[in-house]
Order: sequence, then structure tokens, then C-alpha cells
Amino acid sequence: MWILILSAVLIAFVLLEAKRQEKKYGPCDGKGDLMRTGLLEMQRHLQADRKVEILMEEEKNVPDQVTSNDPK
Repeated sequence: MWILILSAVLIAFVLLEAKRQEKKYGPCDGKGDLMRTGLLEMQRHLQADRKVEILMEEEKNVPDQVTSNDPK
């Protein structure tokens, strides 16, 4: 009984996500766009973390530069 209820909830979630992505990215042409869009969204989330990591690495690699504008 619980398996049927959980299955129905999962199917409803997938359908609602498909509708949300259809509004965001336009109508589907039937070529697996839902999977592709999901992967693109996941990549965008992962890339944001990667950008932060790259900036942190660059910050560590850049030596402190002190510039003085005092004329002598």
C-alpha cells in the first residue's frame, strides 16, 4: 500500500518538475529534453561550487602585493 502511495508521489513530483522546466526552457520536442535540462541544471549548480574553489586557489597562489604611491 505504501509503495503505491510513494510511487504516486514520485510520479507527481516528476510531472510537476517537467512542467516547471517547460515554463522555464520552452516546450519539449520529445527528444529527452527533460533529462538534458536536468543535467544542465545540475552542472550549473556544480560549476558554481567549482568557481568558488578556483577563486580560493587563485587567492592562495597570489602573493600579497604592496604597492606604494609615495614619490621619492
